[in-house]
Amino acid sequence: VAIESPGATREMVDAFAEAWNKSSKRKLDASEFAVSRACEPHADVWMFDQRLQSGREKVPVMVDGLFDVARRDIWLLQPYTFTHDDLLRKIREASGRGVRVNLILSRNAKDVRFIFASYYGVRDILDAGGHVWIYNSKISPLHYKGILVDDRWVSVGSANLNFRSYHLSREASVVFRDPLAVRAMSDTLRGVLRDSREVTMKEARHYRGPLYWLWWKVMQLAG
Repeated sequence: VAIESPGATREMVDAFAEAWNKSSKRKLDASEFAVSRACEPHADVWMFDQRLQSGREKVPVMVDGLFDVARRDIWLLQPYTFTHDDLLRKIREASGRGVRVNLILSRNAKDVRFIFASYYGVRDILDAGGHVWIYNSKISPLHYKGILVDDRWVSVGSANLNFRSYHLSREASVVFRDPLAVRAMSDTLRGVLRDSREVTMKEARHYRGPLYWLWWKVMQLAG
């Protein structure tokens, strides 16, 4: 995703310099990075920069907001989803008011522990009224972190749907509400679904073994 925006650019420069200065002896001055003001804005963009040092946990605010505006369906392209109470609560709430919640996991994660940890929660998602799909393609492992709501709202960024991204990690995501972004995400979703299948409850129960539980537990903090 490329965003041409003085406001968004300044936010990213400030966030980058702040993160850099916490990890390096060579300090950066954000004001030394020039930000052009030549572009004309044509869309609104909301940025969610989770700056934990000031206690602002923006990822749950963003996810909760996207769930709350949904009226028809939500598509969550989130292969590193390790279920937790906050997420399951939002799925139950949305499903209860007639919103179809779809979550896409991947069969081709870079390490098997990600599969164990994400698959363990499939039954909980189904119990909450959601629908789970598994992507399996030789072309791509699916590392997408995206949300599409009612073909009206789009989110992309670094945040995963797990406890670590909600409360521990420094994440940055953007939310769009313009036709170009929606069309791009819709096209991506259609391509992903061609290589995906929906999971049944019978299959979901298979993922409740001790090894799945162990990695789900470990990855709450480590993944």
